Amino acid sequence: MSGTASAVLSAAHVHPQNQPGADEHVGTVLKLSNRMLADVVAALDQIKQINKMVHILSMHARVEAARAGHAMPGGASRWWRRS
Repeated sequence: MSGTASAVLSAAHVHPQNQPGADEHVGTVLKLSNRMLADVVAALDQIKQINKMVHILSMHARVEAARAGHAMPGGASRWWRRS
C-alpha cells in the first residue's frame, strides 16, 4: 500500500473513544430538522404573502375592468358564446 493510501485510511479511522455518541447524533439531527422546519415555515409564509398580493391585484383588475365597462355579466366566456 502506498504512503498516501495508508495516510488516508489512518485518517479515516476514528478511535472508539473519539466517536460521538448516539445522543450527539440525535442532537445534531434534531438541530438540522429544526432548521429545515424553520426554512419551510418561512417559505410558506412567503408563499402566503405572494398569494395575498396576487388576490388583491386580481380584485383590483376586476374593479378597473368594471369601471372601464369591460366586465360582462357572467364573465367573458359567456360574452364570447353570444356572438
